[in-house]
Amino acid sequence: MRLGTTDPDTSPASASVTDWRVGIVDRTDEVPDSPYAMFSALCKASPTLHEIPWQGIYRDYDITIRGGIEVVSAIKTLQNKMICVGGGGVLLGEISPAPLTPRPVLKASHVVLCDRAYSSYASWLIAWGMSLQRRLDDLGVSCGVVAEKGGGLTISRHHLKTFTVTLSGLSDEDSIKAQTAGIGSKKKLGCGVFT
Repeated sequence: MRLGTTDPDTSPASASVTDWRVGIVDRTDEVPDSPYAMFSALCKASPTLHEIPWQGIYRDYDITIRGGIEVVSAIKTLQNKMICVGGGGVLLGEISPAPLTPRPVLKASHVVLCDRAYSSYASWLIAWGMSLQRRLDDLGVSCGVVAEKGGGLTISRHHLKTFTVTLSGLSDEDSIKAQTAGIGSKKKLGCGVFT
């Protein structure tokens, strides 16, 4: 297994992980701000995204897919293409690499660590915190950690409890480790990707 996730280890070596930005040229007002909707639309437009290893997706102004060089062939077919996201459309532009850069503070939204049932919210919260610390220890990342309750994420009628996690006081090496591995599961849906 890859550290920081419950998915099988299919990640490329950390030195080859890059953010691949897919520009957004235009979009309609009806596009939902949903990581699941974006992931689904990208995979419909480029089905090979399901078949290759990559670490995650996130949105800033552009759409960014984190992975190795093998990502390029899959997303190259998306250049200058209109994709349907939810009920709206997004016109995609050029692809450009953006190498990971060390930052002393990183943030990940919608972190999913424990999705099994617990007898109480308090016992779930304790298990979640222990799981977070164990994963950071497994990565060898030493830093300050703040976890704030997120709004959760609904995927195909299943609601996941999520948190926003901020790491601070990171060394350059630990920053790259955290960005490369992410934390938790569902990173292809935008969960647990440190930016």
